[in-house]
Amino acid sequence: MCHKMNSFYTEMIKINYEDLGFIQLINPTNHKFKPPIDETINQELGIMTLNTLFNEGSWNSFSHMEILYGNLIISATTVIRDLVTNYNFHLKKFYFTQMLRCRFLEVLIIYNTSLTALMRICRNKNNLNEYVKCVLYLFVAINDTVKMFDFMLTIIEKLRLSNLWLPERLSSNLLAIYKLIYNYVIDLKTNNVVRDMFINKPEVNIEHLSNDYTLSFQKARYKFSNILSKLKKQNKNMCYSNDFMIIKKDLDTKFCNNAIIISKYLYDFYENFVKTDYEDTGFNKIHQNYFWKWV
Repeated sequence: MCHKMNSFYTEMIKINYEDLGFIQLINPTNHKFKPPIDETINQELGIMTLNTLFNEGSWNSFSHMEILYGNLIISATTVIRDLVTNYNFHLKKFYFTQMLRCRFLEVLIIYNTSLTALMRICRNKNNLNEYVKCVLYLFVAINDTVKMFDFMLTIIEKLRLSNLWLPERLSSNLLAIYKLIYNYVIDLKTNNVVRDMFINKPEVNIEHLSNDYTLSFQKARYKFSNILSKLKKQNKNMCYSNDFMIIKKDLDTKFCNNAIIISKYLYDFYENFVKTDYEDTGFNKIHQNYFWKWV
């Protein structure tokens, strides 16, 4: 009986698995079934980088992220759970880049929405001392968190160095995010929003200085906010997550209309991003000699 069963199983494997060509699909030896290798890039480097990140990194900060691919909704867990090989490299690269893009969008939205709440609190201050104090918290929040963008640009550049950069024509590429962050920081610096000291001149009129600072920040943030608002639309960003869209009233509840709370929240938010999205994920372990520098 056992012999007959074994013979039956062997025959079924041959007829329904080997003869139908599934061996060639899973582990092809015929070049016709092997996936094409992009000769313009070092594909092995890209595969090694993704496997290092997926196997050694912790991706808890991405756990709620989902991306849209055609009619499919793909979770971050699905993207990172499998070994990257020549057979799935291009798809994994596409999924991973899109997942990272969605996470960066989420971070930028939280950052921008928090600063909007802080600006609103400052505008509503009727007492001069309270107003100046609020603008000072705004100054601290902006200058304490601007370093976060260095880490974001470092991550993007490390992907480029690892041959994990998608063609610019694809909507999922990171170029739009790269330009958004880069131009925003340049605008902050050009308008003197990012600087060492809030009071940078002796005997200055503190009210005028506070007004000038808020106006300079509004000017520096204008393009950033407009572009970010457009990228928030799901049909453009290809991101799908119940937690992706930050509801203004939820942040208002969290902040309790308190400038100190928002300023501290933003600093903690920046530090948490560095910990969870740069160090824990393992981006600090690839291209270890590289970190973004402003020219």
